[in-house]
Amino acid sequence: IGFEQLDHAAIPQLRALNGSIHNSPSATAFVEIATNGSVEGRSYLDVLLNRYNGVVPALAPFELFEIIWALHHLSLNIELNSLRPAVDSFVEFLSCVWTEKGVGFSTTFVPDSDDTSLGLRLLYEMGLYVDPLVLERYEVEDHFQCLPFERNISLDVHIHIVHALKSAQDFPRRDDMLLKALNILGRYLTTEYIVDKWHVSPYYSTSHAIIGLLELSDNLIAKQIKWLLKTQRDDGSWTFYPHHPQAAIEETAYVLMALMAVYEQKGDIPIQAIDKGYRYLSQYYTSVETLPALWIHKVLYNPYHIVKAVILSTLAKYQDLRKKTTMVVM
Repeated sequence: IGFEQLDHAAIPQLRALNGSIHNSPSATAFVEIATNGSVEGRSYLDVLLNRYNGVVPALAPFELFEIIWALHHLSLNIELNSLRPAVDSFVEFLSCVWTEKGVGFSTTFVPDSDDTSLGLRLLYEMGLYVDPLVLERYEVEDHFQCLPFERNISLDVHIHIVHALKSAQDFPRRDDMLLKALNILGRYLTTEYIVDKWHVSPYYSTSHAIIGLLELSDNLIAKQIKWLLKTQRDDGSWTFYPHHPQAAIEETAYVLMALMAVYEQKGDIPIQAIDKGYRYLSQYYTSVETLPALWIHKVLYNPYHIVKAVILSTLAKYQDLRKKTTMVVM
């Protein structure tokens, strides 16, 4: 679209309370250039430029995304209630901004099924009820949309919807929604691993699928569990990018999360594989800021708080797991 094609009459409807055009610095800058500019648009851009030392992220702010994804990964490894009162303010904020459409990655952006499904799961886990019927807003004929008009299905969205529905056991439509999500996942879990459009590593989506489907549809994830075990490297790590420095640190954390979940539920994972993975992760992880960007948006990025929650909770989970066993780490 060129400057001359911009619908000036639509701008007020697109502008968020923070002055942005849908939380997009690039769209906001485009509108500022194409028009005579605005106080609110310029203020939004100036705040970002000052905060990020002259550069800006693809989208901002994204405060709900950080809260939801960090708490979700913590909850996969640790009982969230054990982290109270540290997590209470975040949970209260999520509850307060919940709408009839759920939530998005920010209070100044439209809701989506990804943030909504995980937000629903977190609120349930913390004893706060929200109506799972909100997921119907994202339901289409044979799958769930992340947002209207999306061009390709997100497998991670369906994994997260499974997580949410597993928590909502009294929801009348739980079973038929679960079946719809499982049917989509079943189409793609015929291969050893899966990839999605939000993260470059198949270890991310594959590990999350294993955790989500465990004890719900074990036959769908048997091949993926075997793939995780057979692709462990000699140093104990996992990575799809052996020539990308330090990518293995984040990837190894995801695999350990999945293998520890399977070990706890089924006990048929060699504990030595988990031990080796833990030794690698504990030895080489130093700072999340030094890790490569593996998450996908307009560019690759590294959401520090989320990745830190993944790694630290995985290390803590291993220590807790080992306390429950009589085996000694070799």
